[in-house]
Amino acid sequence: MRNGFHVLAALVLVIGVPLGAFLYYTGEDVDEQAVRYVIVNGIAHPVPARAANDWFSELWQGKALGITVIWLSVGGSAVLFLLGRYRS
Repeated sequence: MRNGFHVLAALVLVIGVPLGAFLYYTGEDVDEQAVRYVIVNGIAHPVPARAANDWFSELWQGKALGITVIWLSVGGSAVLFLLGRYRS
């Protein structure tokens, strides 16, 4: 490794990708047509999403959270690697 940025890039990948994979495999599938659930008598009923719903909130639920963490880890690691490459 050339410098500290490369070490950080490797660390982000080593921690982030397995964490994202764990979140993906343990996460539940989220109903794409529902954003929220209302629990009545112990039964969860999906509430339909509005067309103008913020897509960003859907990235932080269920299996999508695992994929989001993996992409953020890969992107963050790439930025750190490039910083290390051009700073040396």
